[in-house]
Amino acid sequence: MIRSDPNDAYNCFRLEFADCTVLYNANIAEARDQASIEQFGLRVASQISAHEYTQSVVANTAVNLICQRSVNIRNTYTFKLSWEYFLLEPMDLVTLSESRTGHRGDVRCGIAFGYDDNLHGIN
Repeated sequence: MIRSDPNDAYNCFRLEFADCTVLYNANIAEARDQASIEQFGLRVASQISAHEYTQSVVANTAVNLICQRSVNIRNTYTFKLSWEYFLLEPMDLVTLSESRTGHRGDVRCGIAFGYDDNLHGIN
């Protein structure tokens, strides 16, 4: 497990979208996590271009989810599985459990890759 430093997490995001209320001209939706800004300072991410969003409500929801994910989800797990699990794809949910602590939790698969020794890796 790799846990990223909360000081490195962006806490301000801007999303450019094609606003249908102003003839599909570009508009900006912004999201900030005030608690993270107060604790670690303002960290602005580069602007996201998402012209597939045309309604401000949807664009604001998307940028808020991106911001919350950046601030709150910081763990990365890497593990090997046998080839029986080769059908796992990115965005699949997997339950991981640790025998020493008894901790169980659901994680979302990111990148799937293969090894030479007939093992399948998930990151």
